[in-house]
Amino acid sequence: CNQNQDRERQLTGCSEVLGRGNLETAANRSIAFYNRGNAHRARGNLDAAIRDYDEAIRLNPRDAFAFIGRGLAHGARGNLDAAIRDYDEAIRLNPRDAIAFNNRGAAHRARGNLDAAIRDCDEAVRLVPSFAAALNNRGNLHRARGNLGAAIRDYDEAIRFAPTFAAAFNNRGNSHRARGNLDAAIRDYDEAIRLNPRYAEAFNNRGFAYHARGNVDAAIGDYDEAIRLHPSYAEAFNNRS
Repeated sequence: CNQNQDRERQLTGCSEVLGRGNLETAANRSIAFYNRGNAHRARGNLDAAIRDYDEAIRLNPRDAFAFIGRGLAHGARGNLDAAIRDYDEAIRLNPRDAIAFNNRGAAHRARGNLDAAIRDCDEAVRLVPSFAAALNNRGNLHRARGNLGAAIRDYDEAIRFAPTFAAAFNNRGNSHRARGNLDAAIRDYDEAIRLNPRYAEAFNNRGFAYHARGNVDAAIGDYDEAIRLHPSYAEAFNNRS
């Protein structure tokens, strides 16, 4: 039932633990519900995940991790208010939890509250300066506000701490492209694709940069690949047309 890459085995193991009922301590049952919730969430079964997180929290109301897990499940269902309430509680329980701040920032961004999102990402980075995901997320927020220099600096830092972070290369490429630096953008898209050859968005973005340089054949080739990888990618179809 412990954290396991094989989610099916984890589901089975946690269900076996929980099937012992009161033979297990409340603490062990809370952990089993939390781990099984994570397995359900990883498999996309969000309702079952939330039910398990509910039980984990009922058994151990001070488990910040269970609130974070439930917040992620609520966010994946589009229930951002519930997600933010869970992250609020996780932060109340552990004010130094950088993951909770980063996740709450993502929820605020999804609601369109960029100022609150940046404040949360700032705090996540203050707590863990090497937190590449938070740096990348803050870069996205700076880019959304048009502050491309600050965005690129955050992507630089994310890549410094996580050199195989394909999304940070793709996002930095977008910022370079927005500044008109197409050569730098293409280099970043190249690296994102090298790190993740199935990264349809990076192919689409590189196609856009090639098109802007007048290299239409290369652009069409990248749009072809984006569509092959993601057959319902409407933007890539539009760009290729």
